[in-house]
Amino acid sequence: MLREIKCSCQAAADKPAFYTQLGAAPSEDEILNIIQIRTGYSKEQIELKEIIHTHNKGINSDGCPRANCIIRRSGDQEKVLALFRKRPGHVCHFSHLIVSLVVWDGISKEKSNELRSFLMLTLPYEATPLDRGCGKNKKKSCMCQGFICAISGKSYAIGCQRDWRRDRCKFCRSKHVDKYGLSNTEHGKQLANYIHNLLSEELSPLMNKTAPDAYYNMCLTEASSTDCRLGQVENLTVPDLSSSDGPLSPVEGQTFSQLIPTGKCNTCLTEASSMDCRQCPVESLSVPLLSSSNSQFSSIEGEPFSQLEPLYNQLPPVTGRPFTGAAIPMDFSTHLHKDVNNIKNGCTAVVTLTNDVGNDNASDEQFHVLPCYKLNTQGSSTTGGVALALTHGSVLFEVARLETHASTALRYPNVYNPTRISMVFYQHRGLVGQQHGSDKYLRRSAQKKYIKYIIELSNGNSCKEANGS
Repeated sequence: MLREIKCSCQAAADKPAFYTQLGAAPSEDEILNIIQIRTGYSKEQIELKEIIHTHNKGINSDGCPRANCIIRRSGDQEKVLALFRKRPGHVCHFSHLIVSLVVWDGISKEKSNELRSFLMLTLPYEATPLDRGCGKNKKKSCMCQGFICAISGKSYAIGCQRDWRRDRCKFCRSKHVDKYGLSNTEHGKQLANYIHNLLSEELSPLMNKTAPDAYYNMCLTEASSTDCRLGQVENLTVPDLSSSDGPLSPVEGQTFSQLIPTGKCNTCLTEASSMDCRQCPVESLSVPLLSSSNSQFSSIEGEPFSQLEPLYNQLPPVTGRPFTGAAIPMDFSTHLHKDVNNIKNGCTAVVTLTNDVGNDNASDEQFHVLPCYKLNTQGSSTTGGVALALTHGSVLFEVARLETHASTALRYPNVYNPTRISMVFYQHRGLVGQQHGSDKYLRRSAQKKYIKYIIELSNGNSCKEANGS
């Protein structure tokens, strides 16, 4: 189990879920400081938007996602957009949580254009589309993917996925593993190279800088599951957390400043299955250091909260491949859902590729929607549906496992000339074990055969005793 973060605030249980892997702070200013420290951008280049959770979801009469408030990039000067929410009743260090992070220039234009062209010319012709449950409304009556089946919006998948019925990788018993599923083998190799270059050169370094907690958590188990990761093995570095010295948390009376000279952080480590846990120094502080009499919580033992962020650099370095697979919707509208198969304490990275680099004046545009949130500037409106107009080459980080999300429908979807291609990179839980978990499968199979043999042997002896008597 993961260690619970406690505070002295008298507040009800969190709705929606509580998580900190994208970032948490005691105030809006501190969130801005954290993003500045991570990215190196100035305050003028970072846009913060406060969102509020609401029970009235942003959907139309058919139950399909609807954009009620659209957030666009203000200009080339804006580099990062962060959506955050306040936790009602909390005044502690974790009272403000980052829900979504958008890096507008996350992927270079050259690589974005090249990748979009390759995907557009291969996937519709050589890959098999998925029949996703989130592609229709509950009544299965909507036409969000288009009226013409031959060119309707479709979704494809690459990499390893969790077989939720058997709780293992879908390639566990496969003799030939093809993660990319293209009928043309040469094109499959090219796609593998494109994905490797995208992850190793741009997306993984960007995630390590922008969402370091989630990146750290998702790379910790790579050594035991190298076959299920996207990309090629390069300079894998995973720290040996079992050798860390000292207690898991400071003893009572130990100050924050006494933790700094050691150059180490306190890590929650309970069992092998919880190796995806990374705790920053704030989370490992004992409760007496959080004074409930201070309503601002602007410092811990005299240290400004924003100074905690550089301490991420004092963690044992970790580099690796955080993702096991990717969904690739092409003009495909996803209805309200959560990615419940994703790893805990991780996040998804959504790379957007559009046919219009500016996309501000596009007549037909698809939006990424958070249907359970509204902007705090919407006043008395109680209907959710905060939408992001993601531009060409932008990267969105969000905790899709815990947050309901969707994408709006296009009026004229065309999979052969898509308005928008999304590459949703994720890490599925349960994908642990070499050779896609076949060692675990063989061990379980041997145990079942042995138990069956013992039962048959016992029944045979019982029959002999009955016949002898």
